Amino acid sequence: MEKPNIDIQEILPLLSAQDMRIDYNFNTIINLSILIEFLYNKLNESDLKIDLDSGFEEFQKERLEEIQKSISEIDAEAVKGQAKDLEEQLKAEMPDLSNIKL
Repeated sequence: MEKPNIDIQEILPLLSAQDMRIDYNFNTIINLSILIEFLYNKLNESDLKIDLDSGFEEFQKERLEEIQKSISEIDAEAVKGQAKDLEEQLKAEMPDLSNIKL
């Protein structure tokens, strides 16, 4: 497989776009952190008796396992799809050998 020749003029816009995505994601994380802190403070200030400190580690562990399971299922489906595509490509490229007599 040949390596594509990429001109520096093509790389610069790609790097710039990637940099903008990184900044956007970082800002989103900061904003979510501020929102979570604000909500946590408001809940603590309220008269509601909610224990926000206990159970987080267990919740976090369960949620991460759920996310990892979903990712594994998505990856498995992607691999199946890629295998099917490869099989179809091979069938299209290979000659029909079913009529060859030995």
